[in-house]
Amino acid sequence: MDHLPATPRDQWRRVQLGRYLIDYCGARVDHMRFDEAGRVADFGLPQGELDMIIDSGIAFRTSGCPGKFQDDISACDRPYGDSPPSDIASFPFQPNKRDIRKIRRQIGGPAIVT
Repeated sequence: MDHLPATPRDQWRRVQLGRYLIDYCGARVDHMRFDEAGRVADFGLPQGELDMIIDSGIAFRTSGCPGKFQDDISACDRPYGDSPPSDIASFPFQPNKRDIRKIRRQIGGPAIVT
């Protein structure tokens, strides 16, 4: 699929967050709201709860290989398998505060408003 354009980062972040919320936080798609283009516009959670989850950074880490110590932390051995280190799509490490600020900018306004 390397011949296809990369998924826009705002959409990628919203999908990462939505998947995490569904898999680990009991969220449901039918509680989310989508815009006219089909992108998540509201995750259906109180803003404070959503902020805590975003700030933890876990939703934006590499997924798909259950971790040794925690199911929602990946043990994948292919860091940067979906992006270059200069524009990380899935973090193979715990995002720091600067990374979280960038993630929030990438998510954009409507996705973090409830």
